[in-house]
Order: sequence, then structure tokens, then C-alpha cells
Amino acid sequence: MPTAITALVTPWPVADFVSSVGPAGCGRAHPVGDFVEVVQTLDGQRAYRLHVPARYRPDHAAPLVVNYHGYGRTAADQEAYSGLAPLSDREGFILVTPEGGGAPQAWEIVGVYANDGTDDVAFTVSLLNRVAGDLCIDPHRIYATGISNGGEMAAEVACYLPAAFAAVAPVAGVVFLDDCQNDPVPIISFHGTLDANVPFDDVRPAMADWAAHNGCTGAVAVEQLSANVSRESFAECRGNDVVLHVIEGGGHTWPGAEDDAGGVGPTTHEVSASELIWQFFEAHAKP
Repeated sequence: MPTAITALVTPWPVADFVSSVGPAGCGRAHPVGDFVEVVQTLDGQRAYRLHVPARYRPDHAAPLVVNYHGYGRTAADQEAYSGLAPLSDREGFILVTPEGGGAPQAWEIVGVYANDGTDDVAFTVSLLNRVAGDLCIDPHRIYATGISNGGEMAAEVACYLPAAFAAVAPVAGVVFLDDCQNDPVPIISFHGTLDANVPFDDVRPAMADWAAHNGCTGAVAVEQLSANVSRESFAECRGNDVVLHVIEGGGHTWPGAEDDAGGVGPTTHEVSASELIWQFFEAHAKP
């Protein structure tokens, strides 16, 4: 992980969100399959991987999932490690896996980490507009996930771009930013109790902050999903659900992924983070 220092990124005002995200690309033909694309930003060209499922139709608005890689990883690493591309083919959502900035590649997290001074929230805005201009995207069903530093990035765009994202799913990297004062966004998270990279002790406080931000007023309900996986759900969140999956004995890993394929420490196979994330996303669309 990067060293914790004051970030160089300025929070992106919701009022400045580029409103062309929506059906701009509907009706335009686009081949299915895997592509490596670039988008122009104020920081220069940025690259991303695009997976368009075989069932995609230009006359039918599809959900979009943005999938952020971890520190020092690449978009190709994260696409393979998360297993979201096969799920995209099965469920019909478009998958975008962007490349971070700097060397090694990482994401700027306001007040937490700084990498090379690039504005990754602004990059995300440019990315959404580019993808929505090329493909038929449902503006009510845009989501973000990621692992580690990428999970923190998913939480960051929930704070600064709630007008765009219907729900987010940080894996092994949830944070709540001090200046997160915009609209609530549903959030589901996964974290191992033996995570040596992002301490588990930081997770419940971050999720409690998200619950307060999302207006949850009820107690936490705990459900045992398997021998070593429990689900902690905040109650009375008025649709802006806050859910944490605790992986007892789990490491800095993506639950359900192949062992040693991209994480550090033990990986549980009692649940699939990808399946549970998509179930959560399906249940949370913007009005």
C-alpha cells in the first residue's frame, strides 16, 4: 500500500458532475468482447479495459460496473482476479476496469493516500462519459467495486460522485472520508480478520461512519452465512443499505477467487464476493 500522506486531489463537487452520462450511446452499434481503450483527461491519456458481454444490445440500456485494481496491480490483473468478466457475460452488465496512475499504479484517495497528483475522481467522470457515449448505459444502474486501494477508490467515488453511482462494493479496503457530505450511497463490503495490509480494526468504524452518513438508525443484525463468514447489516437505512461481510481468518483477498491469484493471505471459498456484490447491485438502482 502507499504511504499515508495528505492527498493532492481536490474533492470533486457533485454539481460539476458531467450530466451526459446516460443513454447517449444507445442506438450505436458496438462489437462485443474485450477491448483496451484510452480516454483523454486533464492529466493526459488514461487507459481502461472494456468487457462488453455477448448479450449486449445497443437498443437496451445495460448496467455498468467499474472495477478498480489494487495498489501495484493492473486492470488485467483485477479483471482476472475478481472473476467479474464471466459474471458480466451471464448477467449482461458492462464491465470497465481502469488503470491507476503512477508507477506502481495506484489510486489517489483524498486525505488518505497520494500517488502522483492525478485526479482519479475526475478521471472516473471522464471514463463514465466516454463509456456512456460509446455504449447504451442505464444511468440508474452504475456501480463501483475494487480491492484494497481500489476498494478505497470505490468508496471515494461514492462520496464524491453519488449522482452517478447507485451502489458500491469495496473489498479489503473500505474507507469513509472526513469530508464526505453528499447524498448517501448503498455500500456492501468484505474484509478478512487476518488482513495484514488493511487492518480489520479500521473496518467496523468505517462502516459505522457509512451507516451514519446513509441515515441508518437501527441496530446491526448479524447473520452467519457459513462457518467463517458472517454478514453484518445495519437496519433502517431507508434503502441506502450498509452491509459488511466479515471473513474470519481471511486475508487481504477477494472471497471466492483462486488461491494466490492476486491477494495476500488466506482466501475463503465459502462465499463468492463477486456473486454477492452483483446480488447487492441488482437490488439497488437509482429511482
